[in-house]
Amino acid sequence: MHTSGTLLSTHALRRFRHLWKQYLATQWRLSSLLALFLLATIGLQLLTPYMLGLFIDAATGGKPTEQLLVLAVMYLCLAFLARAVRVGETYTAERLAWITTNALRLDVARHCLRLDLSFHHQHPPGELLERVDGDVSMLNNLLSRFVLVLINSTLLTVGMLIVLLLIDLRIGLTLLGYTALYLLINIYISRFPPPYFVQARHTEAELYGFLEERLSGREDIRANGAVHYVTQRLTVFLRQRFRLQRRAELVSQAVRGVRMLMYILGTLIALGLDGYLYLNGAITLGIVYLIFAYTMQLWDPLREMTNQLGDFQRAVAGLSRLDELLQTNTRLADGELEHISAGPLTVSFEDVSFGYQAGEPVLRDLSFRLPSGKVLGILGRTGSGKTTITSLLLRFYDPDKGCIRINGVDLKTIKVDVLRSRVAMVTQDVQIFHASVRDNLTFFDQTISDHALKQALETLGLWDWAEQLPQGLDTMLRSGGGNLSAGQAQLIALTRVFLAHPDLVILDEASARLDPVTEALLDRAMSGLFHGRTGIIIAHRRTALKHVDDVMLIAHGQKAHYSPREHFVLDAE
Repeated sequence: MHTSGTLLSTHALRRFRHLWKQYLATQWRLSSLLALFLLATIGLQLLTPYMLGLFIDAATGGKPTEQLLVLAVMYLCLAFLARAVRVGETYTAERLAWITTNALRLDVARHCLRLDLSFHHQHPPGELLERVDGDVSMLNNLLSRFVLVLINSTLLTVGMLIVLLLIDLRIGLTLLGYTALYLLINIYISRFPPPYFVQARHTEAELYGFLEERLSGREDIRANGAVHYVTQRLTVFLRQRFRLQRRAELVSQAVRGVRMLMYILGTLIALGLDGYLYLNGAITLGIVYLIFAYTMQLWDPLREMTNQLGDFQRAVAGLSRLDELLQTNTRLADGELEHISAGPLTVSFEDVSFGYQAGEPVLRDLSFRLPSGKVLGILGRTGSGKTTITSLLLRFYDPDKGCIRINGVDLKTIKVDVLRSRVAMVTQDVQIFHASVRDNLTFFDQTISDHALKQALETLGLWDWAEQLPQGLDTMLRSGGGNLSAGQAQLIALTRVFLAHPDLVILDEASARLDPVTEALLDRAMSGLFHGRTGIIIAHRRTALKHVDDVMLIAHGQKAHYSPREHFVLDAE
């Protein structure tokens, strides 16, 4: 999306119209209320100075005190009403902004989660976080007030110019010409800051990506003496961000300086005309005030219009990046099949080849068949392609060649949500959330009762473990599982899988870092987990194969051995 060249690029306007329709159409009540507040503001801004002008003329003309008191009370009432309307307008606009931007944040986050893993490998979580929150925050004003405030400012400007023309044609025409010149100059200079803000936003996203990666690896960084390198790299990122942000702000301040000069020029014109007409007896003192007040108020809508256009240009930086993200499509086309026959799943790989990088295959013409209800153990050295098999089964990637079938159906023809509702995986690294044990077990699914949760834990032989926790299922866990052992985290992951009722369960090195006691507990849980299900256990050690029916040995991305577990043990001996 190009942000330079024209003030409002065609692509930016098209994307803005799409966002406006999608996120504000359902909020028509709030939008209508905001429009009413803005219209009321126009009337009050026109009426309040007029009332004060009448008071000045009445006071200088020797009118009765009662009349002055009435005018003063009316002016105060209008002033208080104007302030109340302003408060209502601000509250409504902020509420509308939060509703719309939160809906947009949700859609952007959902879109990111649907993208294939190759996208996430290229964009660290910190960068995506800055896009989901930072770039959307820049659209706050754009989605809630942009169009309405532009309309309001335009109507207010036209209204004040009409009143000034009616008061004195010379003043009205002069300020009309000045207003046109002011707008033309501002439209021209407003196109300069946006490209600089786009560069600054890109750098800021890179900074957040760098921080997220380094903070995630803080233990390794500190243990291996890389703190100095990280701080040095952070300094480079901060310096680059400072330079680009400073340049963007300097250009923006230069534009504001031109606007201030225009404002001073307009004020001098208004004062000069006022003084000339008053000294020549053409207008009264009250009219002098009224003209000056309207002239000063004229800058407010003009400034509001130029600020809104400036905000739009800055928002284009976030809008362009969001548009780029939302236009990024997953490489995995969703299937159309919404049903897979019930029961344990049959898995078959047919001459499957796959590589994360072009020309660097990880799997080479791999073929095997896992019957329904059976458990397959996969052994192999690190890098042999074991985890890649699971990634392909969950359709995190599609094979470069060959076909993967579930119950005889090509994975590519099955809807991704349907497939992942039937296949579940437990990895070596378990994600633990800052929440209770109950919420971590159920993945925040409020429909799962404590009774169902207890039954699941009893089936897996884990209820005694849960009862030993300090507050039972209400025990709070820290993000990342800092107050859990690796074994306890694995037990939580097994329960999650069991509660999901999958028909194919994959354990990827689930017991690799467990102590013997916890591994024994995990073994008992596996018996309940695999009952009535197809399973795949990926491991380095033969001791992890006690629950499998068949064993497949992977070497260099190819099937090196496949046999029943008993035969494999005999062969090994």
